[in-house]
Amino acid sequence: MDSLVARLASIPEYVIMFNTAFSGGIASVTRENYAKAMASFERTIVAKNSRYDKYLGGEMSALSENEKKGLLLFFGKAACGNCHSGPMLSDYNFHTLGVQDNTAHPEGTDQGKDDMYRFRTPSLRNVALTAPYMHSGVLATLKDVVVFMNEGVSRNENVLSGMMDHKMKPLNLDSEEINLIVDFLGTLTDSNFDRTIPSQVPSGLPVGGNIQ
Repeated sequence: MDSLVARLASIPEYVIMFNTAFSGGIASVTRENYAKAMASFERTIVAKNSRYDKYLGGEMSALSENEKKGLLLFFGKAACGNCHSGPMLSDYNFHTLGVQDNTAHPEGTDQGKDDMYRFRTPSLRNVALTAPYMHSGVLATLKDVVVFMNEGVSRNENVLSGMMDHKMKPLNLDSEEINLIVDFLGTLTDSNFDRTIPSQVPSGLPVGGNIQ
């Protein structure tokens, strides 16, 4: 956190923004104010008005027949709900899935939590808008993700079978079932969600990060 605050304080535009929000010039760039700024931003990205939410609220026509079939597969045969559960569709736990590394990673590999290639389950809300997928961004589409999960085996040479999460196993989904699950995932998008992407950020770093 100290290094993060120091980086923010070294960028004039961020100092101006912190001063505008909290006053105090460069002294306003603190970990406490950083936390307040992040919390304020996070309160603007709540998404709870998707077609899935409407369906749960009793609007039976909110989903198509194929999307309903995908929902049943998601929480049934495919067992996606074992990890993607609750209001945010995440158990917020860490799992080893054996996702391949991104060749653009500066260290060649990302070992994740405890150097065991464990990564936190992401929320699936607005997931259709957040490609590429997985912690390394190596899967381009939602169908790619479902196909990977259906295989249930490691694609990472550093992740041996004994390291894999016990929930990660072949699902035996056919191509139609895979497509139905993808259809369902599209219902998790909140049309009111702000999808504005800034053209640049004060740090000068590439929008979206260095690994594309």
